[in-house]
Amino acid sequence: MSNETQIASRTSGDIYNDAAALDHSWRVAKLFASSQLVPKHLQEKPADCLIALALAHQLHESPLVVMQNIFIVSGKAGWSAQYMIGRANRAGVFKGRINWRIERRPKDLTFQRREKTGWDNNAKKPTYKETPATMPDLTVTAFATLADTGEVIEFSVTSQMAIAEGWADNVKYSSLAELMLRYRSAAFLIRLYAPDVMLGYQTVEEIETIPATERGEVFDLDLKVEQQTNPRDVRQALGITDTPANPETGPDLTELRERVADMEDALGDQAAELRARADLMSEAGLRAYQSALGAALDRALGGE
Repeated sequence: MSNETQIASRTSGDIYNDAAALDHSWRVAKLFASSQLVPKHLQEKPADCLIALALAHQLHESPLVVMQNIFIVSGKAGWSAQYMIGRANRAGVFKGRINWRIERRPKDLTFQRREKTGWDNNAKKPTYKETPATMPDLTVTAFATLADTGEVIEFSVTSQMAIAEGWADNVKYSSLAELMLRYRSAAFLIRLYAPDVMLGYQTVEEIETIPATERGEVFDLDLKVEQQTNPRDVRQALGITDTPANPETGPDLTELRERVADMEDALGDQAAELRARADLMSEAGLRAYQSALGAALDRALGGE
């Protein structure tokens, strides 16, 4: 057993109830926080290192590997996409590895990229400037085979989706578009079909594209969802209506939400669990949820 594995085994979730374990873990956390091998965002922060040690125990992972791959964005922890994919590949959930299909159309897409310039204290929101930009017109599909059922699962993302959701405000979506869309599609696939692999956490890229004013609302929304069992009550708790979206603020998702609602009704109570894990605030999240509902309906029909 390696030294780091021994550290992870001793610094377990019991630190919250065991004074001796907490004392030992705190000393280990201070040691990590003083090391230059730890990323700068964790250096001189023993409390954050202590939590990273607890996560390493839950993941049965090396503490240093966890610290090298976890990032904090506005108080929320997120993993690097490469690490998430690597863990999913070796977790045993999938038969083989996650792979991708790439479709490339000949003409690049043009759009206005938003760049953050500051903060408006009066409006309590960031300020932006827009600059013309381009990115390749791609569809990237991540796919894998579930080890337990042999079912082939997949999730697709497109350049149009990246622009509409604001992902393309990151300049890497112009210079490294295919790579970034590979990361996105794989992250959706993993969080839909194997959320336990990463304890339900998102990638840092996903967190960075959530508007700052919305990041603090995620836990309140999760609580509202957990208090509901009927799919339509879940929709109401999340404040989703059939009112068409404002074209200036986003696409009209009414038709997509109606299709999802019909699938929820057909699936019944099983839909509530899927809904509680879904991202319902964006087109990408709704389409991911629709794919998950479709797969659940196929399994239900196949069992009749």
